[in-house]
Amino acid sequence: MEIGRHGHRRVVMLVADFSRAAAVLSIPIAFAFGGLTLIQLYLVAFLVGVFDVFFGVAYQAVLISMIQRDQYVTASSWLRGSEAVTQTVGLTLGGVLVSALTAPVALVFNAASFLISGVQLARIHPTEPAPAKSTHGQGVGEGLRWVYRSLLMRALLTSSGLTNLAVFMSTGVLTLYAVRTLHLTPAAIGIALGTGAIGAFVGAVTCARVETRLGLGRLLAVSSLIYPAGLLFYPEARGPVLLAAGTLAAGEFIAAVTAVWADITLGTILAIEVADDIRSRVNGAFRTINQGVRPIGAIAGGLLAAWIGLRSALLCSALIGLLGGSLILRKQILSMRGTPPSSRAPTTDD
Repeated sequence: MEIGRHGHRRVVMLVADFSRAAAVLSIPIAFAFGGLTLIQLYLVAFLVGVFDVFFGVAYQAVLISMIQRDQYVTASSWLRGSEAVTQTVGLTLGGVLVSALTAPVALVFNAASFLISGVQLARIHPTEPAPAKSTHGQGVGEGLRWVYRSLLMRALLTSSGLTNLAVFMSTGVLTLYAVRTLHLTPAAIGIALGTGAIGAFVGAVTCARVETRLGLGRLLAVSSLIYPAGLLFYPEARGPVLLAAGTLAAGEFIAAVTAVWADITLGTILAIEVADDIRSRVNGAFRTINQGVRPIGAIAGGLLAAWIGLRSALLCSALIGLLGGSLILRKQILSMRGTPPSSRAPTTDD
């Protein structure tokens, strides 16, 4: 079954939900029978990651099929707002469950969340066109070829890929930097980095209003530059604990707000500019690149920190992110609005 194909999208999401539930549930079951191994943990992490991609690609397609394109920013904002809240609550609840019931038991609740998601998803029936034979090739490879033929999409993918690389270069060494260089306590680190969840919520609830004022393309450009600029706060953190933690918190908040803006506006542009019969493959290509660079970024960040130091590595990662953001500064992108003409027919010669 092709991910995101018309008529199959909800099925893909259901399979992804129930498969993730089964994979996670296998851990406490194996633990209960004394058979849990490190190999199983790696395998479960891999499977959950794969089905996360499947779910995400199909989810975007289903969302677009349920709303008008000029409502995408508003709908995505509400969804991202709820996601920010549930992530914050989930992290807190996860910590409480691990402390009170042990990690394997807590994973039972994690598996149950996927089951609940699947059950709720089974109750909705979005209107989708009947499956049609595509004139395009299959899978992510065709999506990447389509992106390569479009100057606009190449710029967007390169920009988002570099930004993700930079963010995970930074993320990979940030906690170590906070402990060894800034000498922050675990509580101070948790509070400072926890502002990211607040920032994500603020970004979600303000995105539609800001997009109305600035326009879709300008908001993407602004957020793509300010997002990595927020990372510059990290290497500049110094001084007393309160000041250092506050600097980290400010950078985390700014980066989180603008990351949500960038994510929503990029998704909207893909919804507007990419034809229905290729959009799922293009979304898959974007997800493959953006998630594929994350472990590369984490490893590169660690190696760079070992070579030039933690603070310098964080500075380099921010500069790479700014380079990625600068690729958005194209007239074609800056002039984009959130309400596309009804006759819009995307092509690959942009």
